[in-house]
Amino acid sequence: MTGGTQNSAGSASVTYSNVGTILQVTPRISANDYIWLKVVPVVSSHYGDVIVTVAGGGGNSSSSFAVPIFDFRRIDSQVMIPNGNTLVMGGLVQDNPTASYSKVPLLGDIPGLGWAFRSESKTMTKDNLIIFMTPTIIKNTDFQQASSASSEYLQSKPVVMKSRMNPSTIWDGAEPRGDWSNPVPVPGEFDKK
Repeated sequence: MTGGTQNSAGSASVTYSNVGTILQVTPRISANDYIWLKVVPVVSSHYGDVIVTVAGGGGNSSSSFAVPIFDFRRIDSQVMIPNGNTLVMGGLVQDNPTASYSKVPLLGDIPGLGWAFRSESKTMTKDNLIIFMTPTIIKNTDFQQASSASSEYLQSKPVVMKSRMNPSTIWDGAEPRGDWSNPVPVPGEFDKK
């Protein structure tokens, strides 16, 4: 919205900004069914307002405006992952410390003895954004015609591991044990049926 006329000293305009969580993803398919992704998550919030005074054009007149300030956090990353694998991103952490003080009037101001009539409360809130993405390549041969007997949309099915995960092994466990320079899966674990 823009205001102002030919006889006025100036004009004001209002603009709108996207605030919140915005995820920009640019995928590209490369050889051997690998997917190159450029992933840019942006987390923004309204931080506060600043009063700005603008001098007028013809005299001693001035105008004051509240200008918003935004807090932006952003990760710009590029990754190449196999088709159907899950990408996990984290790191957009925000700490929000708050503190509040209360006291009994007059008694809380007494040096030394005033500590008995005052209270202090501090809290810390942590926000952590974690993103899970599973890019999948869908080919023309994956589609099937709709029929009343079949309710499935695609012909191809995800590749299922032949053996279940064993948390006590080096490959599937959460604890790093042994030599991690060359982890080897169980033979035939990822073979297609």
